[in-house]
Amino acid sequence: MRFRAEPPPSHHRHGDPAGHYAWLRIASAAALAFAGTRPWVRVQFERLFGDLHGPPGWQSQAGFTCFCSSLLIAIMAMAETSTTTTQRAVRPASLLLAVLSALALAYEWHQGPGMLRGVSARWTWAFWLAAATMPALVAACGLRSAVRRRPGGDQAPSVATKLRHAGMGDLPPAAPGTLSPTTWYGAPVPHPRSLMITRHLLLTTLLGSLATAQTWTLLTPAPFPTTLARRQGGLAFHPSQGGLVMYGGLQSGPTLTLNETWTFDGATWTQLLPATTPPPRWGHKMVYDSRRNRIVTFGGRSPTTTANANDTWEWDGSNWQQIVTPTSPSARAFYGMAYDERRGVTVIYGVQSGSAAIGGNQTWEYDGTTWTQAITPTTPPGLEAPAMAYDKGRGVVVMFGGFNGTPPGTDYRTTYEYDGVDWVLRPTANAPLTGYRTGMVFDDFRGRLVLYGGYSGGAAQQNTWEYDGNDWAQVATASGPGKVTEGLMEYLPTIAQTAYFGGSSPTAGVPNNETWLYSGVTTAIAAPYGRGCATSAGVPAFTPASVPQFGTNYSMTLSGAPALAVGLVVHGLDNLLLAPGIYLPFDLTAAGIGGCSLQVRPDLLVTELVAGGFTHVLPIPNTPSLAGTALFSQAFVLDDQSPNGFGGLSNAIHAVLGS
Repeated sequence: MRFRAEPPPSHHRHGDPAGHYAWLRIASAAALAFAGTRPWVRVQFERLFGDLHGPPGWQSQAGFTCFCSSLLIAIMAMAETSTTTTQRAVRPASLLLAVLSALALAYEWHQGPGMLRGVSARWTWAFWLAAATMPALVAACGLRSAVRRRPGGDQAPSVATKLRHAGMGDLPPAAPGTLSPTTWYGAPVPHPRSLMITRHLLLTTLLGSLATAQTWTLLTPAPFPTTLARRQGGLAFHPSQGGLVMYGGLQSGPTLTLNETWTFDGATWTQLLPATTPPPRWGHKMVYDSRRNRIVTFGGRSPTTTANANDTWEWDGSNWQQIVTPTSPSARAFYGMAYDERRGVTVIYGVQSGSAAIGGNQTWEYDGTTWTQAITPTTPPGLEAPAMAYDKGRGVVVMFGGFNGTPPGTDYRTTYEYDGVDWVLRPTANAPLTGYRTGMVFDDFRGRLVLYGGYSGGAAQQNTWEYDGNDWAQVATASGPGKVTEGLMEYLPTIAQTAYFGGSSPTAGVPNNETWLYSGVTTAIAAPYGRGCATSAGVPAFTPASVPQFGTNYSMTLSGAPALAVGLVVHGLDNLLLAPGIYLPFDLTAAGIGGCSLQVRPDLLVTELVAGGFTHVLPIPNTPSLAGTALFSQAFVLDDQSPNGFGGLSNAIHAVLGS
C-alpha cells in the first residue's frame, strides 16, 4: 500500500536515514564483492608488509584503496541504520580502515607521479574515486557521530516504535539463524512514504471488518441527486478534494450531455462550481497525474452528443484549464486511459469502433506539455473501450479486452501490459468473459487490479475479477451494481475501497444514480515485473516460488546466472522513488553498470552464492496487521565477464503480504 497524495515536505529533519544511505549499501557491497575477487588485495598486502618487490603496477594500489573504501562505506552505511551501541562499536573500525587506506595511498603516491603511467582508462576513474572518497568519508563519519551525540540529534525511530505508535505492539523476534522481521521490515522509508506502514496499519485496523469478505455495498439512501444519473463520464482521485472528482457523462430520458463537476468523499457527493468548466462531454476518461497534482482528461464526445473532440483539459484541485498542445491524437471517444506514475506520462489507447483506420491501434502519451505517439515493436489490435489501469505494484499499464467493430466484430479477452517500451501479451489461464465497457482500477491497499461488469454477446456480466500480475481470478460476491456497463469506477485511497457510480446495461439502458463500494480480501501475492540486463550467461530471471503468507517462508528463485559468482538480493518497500525526486527505474550506467536499471529502492541487501542460480528465502512474520504491505525484490549478480564488465541484474518481483 502506498499513498502518494501528499506533497513532499521542504526538509527532512526527522527523516529516516536509511533511505538516504540506501545507495551506499548497494554501491559498497558491490564494490567490496568485486574488489575481493581480484588479485589486487593480495598483491598490495605483499608489497606493504612483506614482498616489497611485488608487481609495481598501479592496479594493486587502486584495488586496495577501492577495497578499503568500499568496506568503510559499508560499515558506515550499516551503522546509520543500527542502534547507537552498534554505531559506537563500528566507529573505531571505520577510522582504522580510513587511516589504513590513506597510508597505502600516501605510500604509493610517494613512489612518484609515474605510478599512473600506462594505466588502463577502464580503471583510472576507480582509483581516483576511491582516493577522493577517503577524506570525505572520514569527515562524514565524524559529522554524523557528532550529530547523534548531540541532545535531540537526528535519531530515527525504529520500526517497532512506529508500530507501537500505531497501536500494533511489537513484532515477534525471528527464530535463531533467520532474518529478523524488524531487520528487513524496519528499513526506514523516506518521504513521501515515511508514514506508509503506520498509515497502512491504521487503515487496516479501521477497515478490518470490511477486509474479512469480498463485498459490494450499496450506499443508502442514495447520496446523489436522482436527476443526474449518468454513464460514460470521467472519475479520478484528487487529494485536494480528499476524494473522487467526477466530470461529464451522458444522461438518458431525455438524452443530455453533462458538464458538472462533483466530488465524492466516500459518503457524500458534493457539486463543485469552478470558475471555468469544460464543454459538456461523455465517452471520455480521467486520470490523476501525481507528479503535477493534476487530473487529466482528453477528447470524448463533445460538445454535442455525437461529435468527437481532441481537446486536453486539466483539473488543479479548484479549477479547470484547457491545455493547448502542439500535437495531439485525432478526435476520439471510448478509449482506454491510464497514468504511468514511474514515467510521469498519461497513456491512451483505442478509439470508437476500434478501427485502425482512425487510430484504434495507436498508443499516445501526454507529459503535461504535449502528446506524442509511441511506436512500439508490438501493437495490440484496434480496440474500442478496453479496460485500462496502471499497476503501481509492477510499474506497467494493464489493458484487458475491448471490442473491434470490423465485421463480424470481435470481443477480445486478452491481457496486454505496457512498460513504456513495448506492449506484451500476457497469456493467462483464466480471464473475464469480456473486457468491453467494463470498469477496472488498481486497488492500492491490496496491490492488485479489480475489474467489474461489461457485457458479452448482449448478456450482462455482473461479475468481479482480480488480476495479480500472474492470472485473473473471479471473486465470489453476493451482489454488485446492476448497471454493469459504462459505469464510473475508481479507487478511493482515503477509505481503501473501490467506488462504482451509475452505468447502464444491455437490457435496461437507462442509467441510474446508485453508488456502490467494493472491498476485497488481502491474500498474499507475488509476481515478476521489469526488465533485467545480461551477465555472461544471459539475463537472469527472478521468479517467486511462493507467496509471502503470514508465518511462512517466502521463496524467490534466480536462474540463468553464471556457474560461480556472488549475488546480492535487493529488498525495498518502494518501486517508485529511489530518493526524493529521483524516480525508479534508475539507470546504473553512470555507476559503471551499463545497460542495467535498478527497479527497487534498496532498503536491505542480502548476499547469496550463485551457482547458476539460487533460492532466496525470507521469513514472513505472523503479523496479520501488516496485510497489504508491498515488498519489492531484485537480484544483482557480480560478473566481470558480463557485457558491461561489472555484472547483471534480474527483473524485479512485487509481493504483497497477506493471508
